[in-house]
Amino acid sequence: PTSSSGGYSSPPPFTPAELASLRDRATAEERTRGFLIARAPKAKPPLPSLAPSPIFGRANVEALEKATSPKSWLAAASASLLRAAENIRDLCALREFWRALWLSICLILLSKQWGDMDQLLPAFLERHFGVNSPIFTIHSINMWVCMVGPSVAASLTAHLDDFRVMLPGMWLMAFSPVWLAYDPGIPASITWVFLLSVGEVIWSPRQSAWVANLAPDGREGVFLALLSLKTLVTALPSTMLNGWLNMHFQPNCESCRDTIGHFCSESLNISAGDAQSLGVNTAVPMHACRAEESGHLCVGGDFSPRLVTPLDSSSFLQCPSTCVECPGWESHASEMWFIVLICSISSPLMVSLSLRFLRGEDDKATSACRIE
Repeated sequence: PTSSSGGYSSPPPFTPAELASLRDRATAEERTRGFLIARAPKAKPPLPSLAPSPIFGRANVEALEKATSPKSWLAAASASLLRAAENIRDLCALREFWRALWLSICLILLSKQWGDMDQLLPAFLERHFGVNSPIFTIHSINMWVCMVGPSVAASLTAHLDDFRVMLPGMWLMAFSPVWLAYDPGIPASITWVFLLSVGEVIWSPRQSAWVANLAPDGREGVFLALLSLKTLVTALPSTMLNGWLNMHFQPNCESCRDTIGHFCSESLNISAGDAQSLGVNTAVPMHACRAEESGHLCVGGDFSPRLVTPLDSSSFLQCPSTCVECPGWESHASEMWFIVLICSISSPLMVSLSLRFLRGEDDKATSACRIE
């Protein structure tokens, strides 16, 4: 009799040849005792089968090839497009979707102030007050207010109706460029960015929550994605408008900058030969301007001819450090900011005029009439 490590086994899991081998290797004591202890041999793994298996079988290989075929991809893409079209059609049939979309349309020109802060304000400050003006310090006011303000505004206005909170914030943000339109300058720029930011933290988070509450259950993602398409559509026209405003109301003064864009703010004396090599017809030494950062002489070519004068001239040469000091440069910053102001005011005005529709009061009145 034999036993495995876990106890006796009957019949033993050994072949006759294995039993004979064990008998031959048994000691005298084991022969006298009449038994020995040996482990059962490990089962040999089965030979690989050529039949279809759950993982690598022929049926699964055929299914994999079918799934990766272009025809299957086109079928899956068509099915996804049909489902997406059905979702969009169902959402467009909801009155809540059109309420949210109309509010987004009303706020396009007001929201444009964020782009104005990035595209109009830096050019305004740099061209009117030079590269040392606090451009980014003023711009950072928006970041700090938006970091602290939303939680404070939410805690103070949580008990109020959505539009009783949003409308005052919209009007505040809309009127924020008033001082810039009246007297453009650094203090007016600081005031604009601060009031813009305060108005933003009042109406923008509440508007996002209002739109999210209108979304149907289970379709919030598609609902918000459709509304966000408005941003993609309006981004290019808004940027083009700001480029047009910069070009017509505060153009760049290229005749007083070097090729890199540095102002020709440093004065120096040059010889008649140097002046002639730069295209200036003179026989006397000249008083000229150059860019301090690059050392490039602002003489000849497309540079203003008033940036160089003879040394014996009684005229005073002022090398410009801003576009305002550039000879012949004109700016109409007040008109530009007035356009920004008028565009911004149109947004809360449109919201006020369509308040019944946005609040859904027309739907409630219609339902009441049907009940009666």
